[in-house]
Amino acid sequence: HEMSYINKSLLTLSLVIHRLSDAQKSAKGNKNWIPFRDSKLTRYLQSALEGNAKIAIICNLSPLSVHYDESWSTISFAQRAKSITQEVHKNEIQTDKARIVLYQQEIQQLNARLAGMELLLEKERKSRTMKEQE
Repeated sequence: HEMSYINKSLLTLSLVIHRLSDAQKSAKGNKNWIPFRDSKLTRYLQSALEGNAKIAIICNLSPLSVHYDESWSTISFAQRAKSITQEVHKNEIQTDKARIVLYQQEIQQLNARLAGMELLLEKERKSRTMKEQE
C-alpha cells in the first residue's frame, strides 16, 4: 500500500518537472496549472521548485540491458529537469528601523505629490475665476 503512495509521488514529481520545463519553453504569460498539491513530496518541494533555491537532482542509471527502459526514462526526466530555469530573488529580512525609513520616504513622496496636486487645483480655481469675471 505504501509503495503505491511512493509511485504516485514520483509520478506527480515527474509531471511537475514536465510542466515546469514546458512553462520555460512557452511564453511567460501562458502558465499551465502545475499539480504541486497532488502529493506530499511535490508539496514539500514546491517552494524549491518554483523559485528561490539552488537544486541538485541526482539520477541513478543501471548499465544492465534489463533496466534499459527505466534508465531511458530517468535520462529523459533529468533532461527535462535540467531545462528548468529559475529567477532568483534576494530574500531580505527587514528590521523595524528599515521599515520606518522606507515608510518615511514614502510619506515624503506622497506629500510631494499632494503638494503638486494642490498647486494644480489652485491654478484651476484661478483660471475658473478669471473666466467667470470675463
